[in-house]
Amino acid sequence: MVSVIMPVMDNEKYLSKAIESILNQSYENIELIIVDDSKHELCLEIIKKFNSKSIKYFKGPQSNLSSALNMAIDNANGDYIARMDSDDIAHPDRISLQVKALNLNGWQICGTWIKQFGNDSRICTYPADSEQIKYWMMFTCAIAHPTVLARAQIFHKFKYNTDSRVEDHELWTRMLRSNVIFGNIPLVLLNYRRHEDASTSNVSEKLIFERGKVIKNYSIFLYTPKSIKSYLECSCGTSNMYNLDQIKTLCDFVSGIVEKGVVNTDLLLKMMPVYFRKCEKMNTNVFLLYIKLLRKYNLPIFAYETLYILILSIFNINRNSKLYTLKKFIS
Repeated sequence: MVSVIMPVMDNEKYLSKAIESILNQSYENIELIIVDDSKHELCLEIIKKFNSKSIKYFKGPQSNLSSALNMAIDNANGDYIARMDSDDIAHPDRISLQVKALNLNGWQICGTWIKQFGNDSRICTYPADSEQIKYWMMFTCAIAHPTVLARAQIFHKFKYNTDSRVEDHELWTRMLRSNVIFGNIPLVLLNYRRHEDASTSNVSEKLIFERGKVIKNYSIFLYTPKSIKSYLECSCGTSNMYNLDQIKTLCDFVSGIVEKGVVNTDLLLKMMPVYFRKCEKMNTNVFLLYIKLLRKYNLPIFAYETLYILILSIFNINRNSKLYTLKKFIS
């Protein structure tokens, strides 16, 4: 059996589609555990309309996402536990393919690629093997939280930290410290809804600080503080704003890991634009440095990210401008 755990946090207008996508999975032996952490009664009314014995309903702890997820895990009876958000849509073969991949590859926890829709539209890719994921976690969350499927004993052993607001990144790094084997299926098996009410759309200074702390602690686990001093001094790449020297330091650090063969160039291609988009002042010097580093690292120059950085730089577009979200139109 696969236990799909789904917390509901006041996103009832999307809930029916999310439930349907789980009940219509090609994998038949599923229980859907819904923890209702909403402030009203709409969730239960929607669930009753399905009249499905596969759904198990629990009133949530009214605390935070981590507490709701732990409650769902405690009530899961499956051999596997899968995550699902109440505003996303799972591919019909998602669970089936993940169970197969887990057993075929000897993984203990498995994610997939996602396709964003709604306020943004793009495909998010992630590294496939555990060694790549291990080092990607120093820079970014390398497994999409709502796509996760794991052996049940893993989730029962490693509960979510209820004191953390970056509960997924904190949990994955804690698992990796204990040599849990990760993997990602290089297929889009979940449509990830982006909307203004989503928690990932509201990034606060406190959230950035917490993520920085998680990344710093994990980085020191992988390397000695002395060997990554420059990276740590740049706030582990989690600051809101950088100058050109800091951007170059961060890019060179990622490039150094790539050159050692620890990770492939996909990580550098992903992180470089992230650092450049956080430049404290966008101008042509920013774009020229971007091109210079692409050549230095032997990366492709003609890409939509290059066009995006060029437009930001030429028109001096800062992060407060509505045009800063231009990327979603050219990606």
